[in-house]
Amino acid sequence: MDGLKEKTKESVRLPSMAWQWESNWYLDTTFNRQKLDKDGWTYAVDFPAEYHPKKGFTSCVRRRKWIRYRKYIAYNTWSQVSPIHKAPSEDPFMDVAVGGQDLPNGNPDELFVWAVTVTGKIFVRQGVSNVCPEGSGWLPIPIPEKCEVNQINVGPTGLVWAVTWHGKALVRTGVT
Repeated sequence: MDGLKEKTKESVRLPSMAWQWESNWYLDTTFNRQKLDKDGWTYAVDFPAEYHPKKGFTSCVRRRKWIRYRKYIAYNTWSQVSPIHKAPSEDPFMDVAVGGQDLPNGNPDELFVWAVTVTGKIFVRQGVSNVCPEGSGWLPIPIPEKCEVNQINVGPTGLVWAVTWHGKALVRTGVT
């Protein structure tokens, strides 16, 4: 397990108070649409290799997948989204914009949420969708030197406009 951190069922937490568990843990007993044995193991020669549903003479490692469903329960109420720092007052947000619902070839359930901090830094929220409205984490977006942003806007096609403290306009399409 060099370099790999063991993930236990007990270490999995709900993302926030806006969620509740909908089921208990259970084993996934299918792999690539093939039925596995009751213990749900898949086998490979080594980590990370191609896994197979049947144990062979070269099978040196095995894995299995546990599943537990959750549901979003914070309808008709506010749900606090995690800040970029442990202390929200360290570099708080001052502007947020949402868009991207009409992105060509995009996922219609996915939204782009962009935010600006008091110090002029820009972040985009990852994983925001209809099934996960609060997303999964903040990704910092680099901006040109000496361009501290104070406002941001996102259009339906994902086009992002920003205004700096010195009156400059910035425009961007996408995050790669």
